[in-house]
Amino acid sequence: MRRIGLLLFAGACGALSAKVEPSALFSDHAVLHRSAATPVFGFADPGEEVMVSLGAASARATADASGRWLARLDLRAAGGGPQELHVGGQVAKDVLVGEVWLCSGQSNMSFKEGSADDAQEAAKSSNPQIRCFVVETRTLTAPDPRIRGRWLVNEPGQTLGMTAVGYQFAKNVQDALKVPVGLVESAVGASTIEAWSDPETMAATPVAKQALDRQIAFMADYRGYESRCDAALRAWEVKWGRTDRPHGGVPADGWRAPTAQEAESFGHGAGAVWFRRTLKAGAFERRRFIERQWQFDTSSVEVYWNGRRVARRFPADPIEKNTEVFDLSADAPGELAVRVFNGYHMFDVPWTFFADGRRLDRAGWQVREEYALPPCPKEAQANLPTRQRFCLRQHYPTGLYNGMVAGLVPMGLSGVLWYQGESNTTAVEAGQGPATYEALCTGLIASWRKLFGRPDLPFAWCQLASLGPKAKNPGECDSWIELRAAQQRCLKVPGTGQAILIDAGEDGDIHPRDKRTPGRRLAAWALNRVYGKDVPFRGPNVVSTRVEGNAVAVRFADAGEGLVAKDLGTRYVRVSSRNLMGDVVRNSPTAQVEGFAVRGAEDGWHWADAATIAGDTVKVSSRAVPRPVAVRYGWNKNPWVNLYNSHGLPAEPFERAASTSGK
Repeated sequence: MRRIGLLLFAGACGALSAKVEPSALFSDHAVLHRSAATPVFGFADPGEEVMVSLGAASARATADASGRWLARLDLRAAGGGPQELHVGGQVAKDVLVGEVWLCSGQSNMSFKEGSADDAQEAAKSSNPQIRCFVVETRTLTAPDPRIRGRWLVNEPGQTLGMTAVGYQFAKNVQDALKVPVGLVESAVGASTIEAWSDPETMAATPVAKQALDRQIAFMADYRGYESRCDAALRAWEVKWGRTDRPHGGVPADGWRAPTAQEAESFGHGAGAVWFRRTLKAGAFERRRFIERQWQFDTSSVEVYWNGRRVARRFPADPIEKNTEVFDLSADAPGELAVRVFNGYHMFDVPWTFFADGRRLDRAGWQVREEYALPPCPKEAQANLPTRQRFCLRQHYPTGLYNGMVAGLVPMGLSGVLWYQGESNTTAVEAGQGPATYEALCTGLIASWRKLFGRPDLPFAWCQLASLGPKAKNPGECDSWIELRAAQQRCLKVPGTGQAILIDAGEDGDIHPRDKRTPGRRLAAWALNRVYGKDVPFRGPNVVSTRVEGNAVAVRFADAGEGLVAKDLGTRYVRVSSRNLMGDVVRNSPTAQVEGFAVRGAEDGWHWADAATIAGDTVKVSSRAVPRPVAVRYGWNKNPWVNLYNSHGLPAEPFERAASTSGK
């Protein structure tokens, strides 16, 4: 819980010097960026002089009027380590000097190595040259110069807690360069790019500014909105006979352990259900619709501590104000009982509650059904009041920048790795759809480069992976594809790159367990473009599309020693976590290359009947399109594709007009 987190943080600071407090980045096991002026910073009393040293490198700084200080160390000649970093009489041990990469974005970046397909192998890995600082998740309404988190070391017991994409990237880079690699993981599941943008960038993007203003206005009236939603729900319950019944408090008997199915998911039908468990006293909170979908918010919740119903309150913070908080005053463990009524349907009820900032695990619960309502009629379901979800805390414009990036500035970085975009594929509210993504992404790159004092700061991202049913319609174009196209256009910004993942997703899981592929492809880009190594990093990308009779000749750059059509086989993995397989059903079974479609002026899009490789060119045609005017490749949310270069890198998806002029 945020309030408790602040108290713990204050306590930790109190253990340090009363005058000098280095940023949490400069703690045990840190990796510092090797440069001529590596920043080390923190807080002290205004006017306090701070001495900083690592080996032979040293510098002095003086805290300004706000109590912030910044020293810069010349670490060009510093050994890799481990060494000790001395800051104002305090010592950070086991500090390395090498490359440092910021890993940011949403759930596919925060996806832990412990959930990846090579977790068992990684659990045994030990390479102290790889470290990861995991930033504590916080959404704030104003920038906080302090950052919270801790360094993990690549060793058994810690590796599985690192970002999987970042870890795979670091493995490849460290193996090639033989230097320490530090990762800074600042990522949050389901977050939008607006949440990671700084206020200045948001203000400079008109549609995004509208979203920010609307968010602020909405949160200011949140109480009124909740009241109106509750009134609409009560009216619905009365109309359809779905109202609650009186009860006599916590039941004395009838409790049972949950079934195996309930232990996996405490879902229940409509009616009233009790849950109880022994719990250490403290604060207990229930997130309202910022964290959960509408079904959870149709629930009426009563909380009892040792048989006594406790009152709820709402924090005043504009982001936290949608959280119900129940204070459990006793110091000793006691019995927590929760009664939930829902006239529609319940889902995963105990998972909607949090204690002391930690999720209550599923073990230890007992359950008791009070009564059940009959299944909700379809007409009633169709008329169930709805709530908007655009105020998710990880969607709050500037919120994650304020809580998870501002405090990193101005640390020394080698570059940024970005895996985000899924939450921006749906235009839930103005400014959150693909239409503004290009402007927001290029703005974020420019602003982060400015904030970290590196106009040329390398910045690479993962293009959205494949997802959903395999493509059958050659004319498909949805927001997923549009966002991929926006990501592709961002390559116009110098010093940027992307990992193509249209061949590395899963049909039924937005979080592919294969994180080696994106990590390896990002590392190839970094080794070539940042570190000057002769490593192939880019797959085939279209140079020209020229009409030749009834066909289109598509020529590619970065073909290596020639384009390759990989064998698709007969079976493929649909969902790796469940070992779910599917049959390969090609859209162009007579073509050498799968994934191409052509369009005529009046013929619409058709899958290619023929797509044949000749060196760096693919000649594409369809009998249904005698006069082609445009061509596509991989232009689907989850396409069948098999075009690669000789280095094994996939061709980039594209849609282009077909030229008759030779271009």
